Amino acid sequence: MVVELGAGTGCISRHVSRSLKNGATFISIEKNPQLYKTLVEQQSDTCFVLDAAENLPAILQQHSVTKADVIISSLPWASFSTTLQHQITHAIRASLKPDGIFITYAYVCGALLPSFAAFRKQLTESFCTVDTSRIVWNNFPPAFLYQCRKPVPVFVKSAGIPSSHRSKYNC
Repeated sequence: MVVELGAGTGCISRHVSRSLKNGATFISIEKNPQLYKTLVEQQSDTCFVLDAAENLPAILQQHSVTKADVIISSLPWASFSTTLQHQITHAIRASLKPDGIFITYAYVCGALLPSFAAFRKQLTESFCTVDTSRIVWNNFPPAFLYQCRKPVPVFVKSAGIPSSHRSKYNC
């Protein structure tokens, strides 16, 4: 199971759809109704969902999927509040298999923003392994990838308040 967060214009969706092995499933989530409509019209062979990334666990449940093997994100992390970053990374951790991988890219110019530092911190607190690719200077704007493995499990306190307990998890 492969999930894409933030399908946008569908560039990555097209590539993922063509690259899937037999029997693999793919769900692509887009929040913008206009982009979603265009995606559905142009890529009828892909399962697009009009919803928000922070609703990922419920979306998977609606599609009878418990956990994803791979989650790919094209979300503009540097433009999100720390609260929204936390909500989405929490949803990703709750939806990713223990041996799954989360991949997201970022633009170098966005990495200069304070909100991006908060996102980087979210990643290091949410995954045991966070690898950064080299910068692709030929991309405009220049970008790099984060490859995150071993999500720290999400535990829910009895009051229903989500929290992570990294100290109880052996990375």
